[in-house]
Amino acid sequence: MKNKVKKLCSFFLSILFCSVSFIVPASASSIREEITGLKSVTVDELLSQPIAESLDDLEDLGLDLPGAYQEDSALAEESLKTILIDIANGMTDTYPYGYTELVEFAKRVQEILARTDPQISARAVRAYSLKDSTAIGSWSDNYFNQNCYGYAFRRQSYVNPGYYSGKSFSINLSISQLADLVIADLESLGYVAYKTTTKPSSIAYYEEPVICIRKGPSDYHFMRMASTSTWNHKPGISIPLKWNYSSPGYKTWTGEYVDSYGPHESSVVYNSTIYYIHYWSSSGPGPDISRAASL
Repeated sequence: MKNKVKKLCSFFLSILFCSVSFIVPASASSIREEITGLKSVTVDELLSQPIAESLDDLEDLGLDLPGAYQEDSALAEESLKTILIDIANGMTDTYPYGYTELVEFAKRVQEILARTDPQISARAVRAYSLKDSTAIGSWSDNYFNQNCYGYAFRRQSYVNPGYYSGKSFSINLSISQLADLVIADLESLGYVAYKTTTKPSSIAYYEEPVICIRKGPSDYHFMRMASTSTWNHKPGISIPLKWNYSSPGYKTWTGEYVDSYGPHESSVVYNSTIYYIHYWSSSGPGPDISRAASL
């Protein structure tokens, strides 16, 4: 009888041992998934796979694409790649983009990664030195309310070209068409304006500001002239910057920027033709308005 009991005990102990040996300890990620209902997805993981898969993963986690990207998968993927690289480089809530839909896209991606990637906040203090520009002044929370377009016009606004004239905007417009939207806005604000692809070597008229616009695959950017050899700009929410070169056309523009944490690099690029836009008050000094169309 005792032998039978011993054998039974040994049998059950063997079963228990085998069962325990097949139990895999729960990882922190699986525990987080059980608690939050979300997968553990990091920005590094998203960047290590095809961008289309990363977009699918983020949509599975609740990403709702802004309207501009819902019917344009190529633009959505191009823009997402830019956003993910910039988040990996330390982008937080200070977005270096001019295009308002790209900013909204970045916000939605960041909200998801803030829940699934514990290293996001630590990336904000990564060391970087500006290469093509120099910071003007120090950080202010007022910079949240102005993008490159608002800065170019000296207006405290974060809007796209076409806003003031009520015209529709698309990042897929050509650079010439974007310049036309700027001219329409200026005319709606009481100015006369014309565009040219030639950088001004001098300004012939009193109070004739000049701005320039360039675009890339997913964003646009503006600079404004301080003198014929000095150009300033403001990448998205960044501190205003002084371009280190005498001509905006010296090289491809990048989205490097400065926020409250310091300087950051950005993967966004602007490599189109540059359009320079001269404008002046329709009621003030400047060229004869009747000649504006031929300038």
